[in-house]
Amino acid sequence: MLHPRQIEAIVTVARAGSVHAAARLLHIPQPALSRLIAASEKSLGVALFERSRAGTRPTEAGERVLKQGAFALQALQGIAESARESLPVVRLGCIPRVMHVLIPHLLAQLSNDDAGFRLHVSVGTSNELAGDLDAARLDFVIARRAAPGVVAAPDLQAEKLYSERTAVVCGRSNKDVQAGAGSLRIRDLVALPWVLPKRGFHSRDLLDGIVAAHGLPPIVPVIESNSFESSLSMVAWTRFLTLAPEFAARRFEQLRLVRLIAMRPTLGSSPIMLEYRRIQQQHPAFPAFRASVLRATRQIHAGA
Repeated sequence: MLHPRQIEAIVTVARAGSVHAAARLLHIPQPALSRLIAASEKSLGVALFERSRAGTRPTEAGERVLKQGAFALQALQGIAESARESLPVVRLGCIPRVMHVLIPHLLAQLSNDDAGFRLHVSVGTSNELAGDLDAARLDFVIARRAAPGVVAAPDLQAEKLYSERTAVVCGRSNKDVQAGAGSLRIRDLVALPWVLPKRGFHSRDLLDGIVAAHGLPPIVPVIESNSFESSLSMVAWTRFLTLAPEFAARRFEQLRLVRLIAMRPTLGSSPIMLEYRRIQQQHPAFPAFRASVLRATRQIHAGA
C-alpha cells in the first residue's frame, strides 16, 4: 500500500507537469520528491511517469493510478475536515442554466430542512465540470454530458434529472426577422449579428455543429457572453440574435421584450444529468444529497 505522502507526490507531480515544480508546491527538496516517486513505482511494480525535456507526463498505468490517487487523497482530506466540521461538505458543480432552474429549489430545501450536509456550488461548462469531477475537485456534477471526444471515467454514474430545450431568440422589434414568418432556415440566420456563449458551452457547440453540417461559414459573434440573461437583455434592444434556455426566453417573452424564432433544424432538447464517480456513493452525505436533488427535480416537473 502507498503512504499518503506518496499519493500526494504522485498527484502533485502529474498536476504540476514536472518534479521540480511539484517540489516547490510541496515545499520539499526535489531529490526527496524523486525518492517518493521512485519508491511508489517500486511498490506498485509499474512506471508512473515518462520524463523528457518537455516535462513529466503520466504513463498509461500512471493515469489509472492518478485517478484513484486523487480520490484517495481527497478522502484523506475529508477525514481531516470531518474532525473540524460537524457536517460533511458536498462539492457540486453546475452549468449556468442549472443555477437558474434546479439550484433555487435545492437551496430552498436546504434552508428549510436539516439536510445533514453543507453544500458548496461552483459553475462551469459541461466539459470543465467533467474534468473537475475526473480530477476529484468536485464530488458531483449537474450538467449535460461532456462533448464527444471528452473521455469519461469508466466508473462514471449518470442519472437523468430532466430535459431542457435551447431557443433562438431575437428582440421583439427586430426587423431583420419578420414576426410570424414561420420556421426559418439556419442559412437565413447565420449572416445576422449574434451574441453567443463561448465555445465549450453546449448550446454554442450545438449551433456551430449545425452550421458546419450545412456547409455554411461559421458564425462570428459580435459579443461572446457566458450569461444568458445578459445576452437576452442585449438582444431585447438590439438587432442581435442569441441562444437561451427556453424557460428563460419564455420569461423575457412574457415581458414583451423578445421573440422566440422557429429555426430549421431545431436545436432540440438535451438531458440534464446528475453525474458522479461510483466511489462517491460512499460519501457520507450521498443518500441525503441525492434525495434532495430528486425532490428539487420533482418540483421542476410540477411547475412545468
